[in-house]
Amino acid sequence: MRICYVTDERYPSGETDTQQVTMTINALAHEGVDMTLVVPAFPAADHPEGQEAAIRSYYGVDGPFEVWPVRTVHPARRGLVKTLHPLPAFRRVSAANADAVYSRNLQIAFSAVARGFPTMFESYRVIDRRYPRMARLFGRLSRAKNFLGVITHSQVSADGFARVGVEDEKIRVIHNGFSDAQMHPQLGQAEARKECGLPTEACIALYTGHMNPTKGIDVLAKLAAQTPNIQHVWVGGETGRGTEYAEECCRSEGAVNVILPGWVSPPELKAYFYSADILLIPPTSKPLSEHGNTVLPMKTFAYMAAGRAIVAGDQEDIREVLEHGRNGWLVEPGSIESGVEGLKALAADPALRARLGETAAKDSAGYTWRARAKKIEAFFDERLGALGRD
Repeated sequence: MRICYVTDERYPSGETDTQQVTMTINALAHEGVDMTLVVPAFPAADHPEGQEAAIRSYYGVDGPFEVWPVRTVHPARRGLVKTLHPLPAFRRVSAANADAVYSRNLQIAFSAVARGFPTMFESYRVIDRRYPRMARLFGRLSRAKNFLGVITHSQVSADGFARVGVEDEKIRVIHNGFSDAQMHPQLGQAEARKECGLPTEACIALYTGHMNPTKGIDVLAKLAAQTPNIQHVWVGGETGRGTEYAEECCRSEGAVNVILPGWVSPPELKAYFYSADILLIPPTSKPLSEHGNTVLPMKTFAYMAAGRAIVAGDQEDIREVLEHGRNGWLVEPGSIESGVEGLKALAADPALRARLGETAAKDSAGYTWRARAKKIEAFFDERLGALGRD
């Protein structure tokens, strides 16, 4: 089976979706699927070593997939790229005689279906909340014979696609994963803290990811301000802005117990995971209920693999993989009091943290990227079979 993954995003970049795509392609290639990543080409000066080498180095992947950079305009010119990239990209796909096109970009998916390619779409969003007008059009698109289906990262997202008319047999929930290779060998906590330059004796609560107003960083700042005996560490930032918004939130709340290391590449996160006592998913429902954008964050699976206690909001997407008191500690979303109580309870009870972390680590065995790739390949086989293609 030959699959061309077509994207109009910048590669490599610090955006989480580019990491998710690269890890998925890498795992599928390791499973024996003939994978090609079709991306907007960067000028040679941006990556003297070559774009494919830059992608492999940045994401820490070694699978036998190809990268086809397609030159139109500089990838920073997002509007033009979205309009122009599909034209040369699909010429390459046609020449490759691919069995299917795979993408998580709506415009790419629409273009692929219109051109007659068997097309698989992937999404983490609640489509009818995030793109209500586009959602209705997507519902009609999904009835095309060559639209293979949609892979969603959660049941919450799947329900959104069902509401706009995508047929049940064309929807498959396949949760995200983590890189087993990037989480091993495991690091001892003291070793990890030394590598990251973090305090050796403190109880550390760690967050990793973007730091913008849609991610609940304001809630993390409130929690930090009210748990002064816990050292909070937030790893990440925003492209072109860094950690400024996080710094603003900390100043506003008087949270002086927060360390902001900035953005690190995906392979470098391992040491931070193992340095922590508690791992944080901002316990707020706003990213899901108001933005329809952050649904069952990808970090959840690496957090589980790290074998640390996880604090998260008790909401429908999180409950798909975390259960309060068994493999996580779920608090009332939006309730600072509930979040503070949860953090204090875990900080005071190392045995409880260990029990939650051990269970989470055991559960993570089913959430590797390779395990996910097997499910994706099976869904492609099923849907291509429905078209009479083996």
